[in-house]
This record gives sequence, C-alpha cells and structure tokens, in this order.
Amino acid sequence: MALFDRGTGKRLTILGVLLSLALTLAWLLMIWMPGRSYAGPLPPLDAEALALEQSLLQDIQTLSASPRSSPAALETAAEYIEQRFAAVGLTSQRQTYKIEADPARGPADLYSNIIVEIPGREQPDQIIVVGAHYDSAYTTPGANDNASGIAVLLALGQKFAPGDAGLRPARTLRLVAFANEEPPFFQTERMGSLVYARQVRAQGDKIMAMLSLETLGYYSDQPGSQRYPAPLSWFYPSTGNFVAFIGNLASRKLCAPVCMIFAIASPFPAKERPCPVACLGWAGPITGASGRWAIPPSWSPIRQPIAIPITTPMMTSLSLWMAIAWRGSRRAWAS
Repeated sequence: MALFDRGTGKRLTILGVLLSLALTLAWLLMIWMPGRSYAGPLPPLDAEALALEQSLLQDIQTLSASPRSSPAALETAAEYIEQRFAAVGLTSQRQTYKIEADPARGPADLYSNIIVEIPGREQPDQIIVVGAHYDSAYTTPGANDNASGIAVLLALGQKFAPGDAGLRPARTLRLVAFANEEPPFFQTERMGSLVYARQVRAQGDKIMAMLSLETLGYYSDQPGSQRYPAPLSWFYPSTGNFVAFIGNLASRKLCAPVCMIFAIASPFPAKERPCPVACLGWAGPITGASGRWAIPPSWSPIRQPIAIPITTPMMTSLSLWMAIAWRGSRRAWAS
C-alpha cells in the first residue's frame, strides 16, 4: 500500500519545489555576496596606514575620555569634532535643535548635528550622506559605540579635504556627526539623525545614499567570537574578523556593489548583510544603527541607506581606502 496517494504526493512535490525556490531566493538576497572576500593573514601596515592608526586612536581616546550623554559633554565633543574638521580645511555647520527639559530641571537643552559638505565635481546636486553618532550610552565612555565611528568620519574628512592630495568625489559628499542616538532618545522624535532626515526631506535635497558608521572597534580571529540571534546564526560566520555591510532588502542595489568593490580592492574580509525590514527592528544592535533607522526608504528622499558596522560579539564598516583604517585599528579599539 502506498504511503501517499497520487494527489498527496503531487502536492508534497510542489511544496518541496516552492520551499527550495524560497530558500534559494533567501540565499541570493540575504547571504550570497558578489565578488570574493579577502581571506588569509592580513598584510603589514605601511607608513600611511600606521599614521592613520595613530590619528584614529587619538580621536577615539580624546572622545572617550569621559561619557558623552549630558548636554555639556555633548557640546565638548561637538566642539572637538568641529576643530578636527577645521584643522584639515573643512568648514562645518550646525543643525541645532531644542529638547524641552523637565520644568523642575531648568531651561530646555540644545543639541547639535555637525555637518560638513564636500561638493561633487560631476554631479554636485546628488548627495551621499555618511554619518555617525557621537553620543555614548549613559555612563559609558563609548570608545567603540561610537567614538570609533566618529574617528572614521573624521578620517574621511581628512581624505576628502581640499588640496592637491585630497580626493574629489563625483557626487557631493556630506559628512554628518549625529547627536542623541542612545537612550533615552533612541528611535524617538528627538534622535539627531531623525531630526536631520526630516530637514533634508523638507529641503528637497537629492540624497542618493546614506551610510552609517557604527561600532567599528572590535575585531577577533577567535572562533566563536561572533554571535548572531537565530535564524541569522544558522547562516553567518562565527568568527568576528570581517566587515559587515548591512542594509534592508530595498537597499541591496547599493549594499551589494559597495561590498563587492570593497571585497575586490581591500585586503580585509567583508560580508554583505541584506535583512528584511522586520529583521532591522528585531535584530536591534545588529541593524538598528542611528542613521539607518532614521532614514528608511519608505518615506525619506534617501532611497538607499545601509549601516556599516564592523564585527563585535553581537555585531559585525566605506571606501576602498578605508580598509587601512580597519586594518590599522584592530589592535587598539577593543574597548
């Protein structure tokens, strides 16, 4: 006697084919990465990378000397960021906004996003935003989260600063240091990146992409050093020695080529992480970066946002040149 009749067997076959197609589609959209990521021992740092390492370390140590959660501490950090941009010939602007304080505590507090714009040489009306938040969580010094992201943002400013040695982007490059990513402001109306996103929308800025630099400070070659919540843990590596380019599925047209170019040109491992929208909220620390959450393609003029964290025990950072920043900093940023 047959275990299944012909009709049941046909339905099971169709179900199996559909399941196989769904798994293949999920692999193509969420796991497969174009190009071949670098593998093997990391090459030694050259003189330029060693100098960059020291610059990154100095910025991180300065910013993380004390917590950056109070208005006074954030103002000190904002002034430092402005000074560092000015030192390489870049003029910064502030987007200052008010958060009403408890009447018992006194007047409203003022917070600022710090913005630097480098005009594009070919398509100046098209804007690429690269952002990082500069506050830290409550009483923590925030060396990794997120002084490391600000250090890379400052290094990009130096690389694209005016002068013979500076790079000239084809599109306008806008570097933004955001205030108030951490609680109690995280994913609220008062988060700096959301305040900024609403301003650029109101202005009608033609923003083509947004890349968020988040928690770039951890690196490990030890097996088991990388942890993801299920079901991501079923598919992704358990060694936290790679750079992850994270975006939602709508951002894959940006995420995939950026990661591919990095993987081809950089002697540093890289992985792409396209995630469903639900995953972006559910996976929290992995994909809920400040600028990435605040600027979703569903309503913003920024149609292609991705977050670029480097690996940590719970998380796994932008141009070909920046590989030397990650290579040079892996020894110094584990704080």
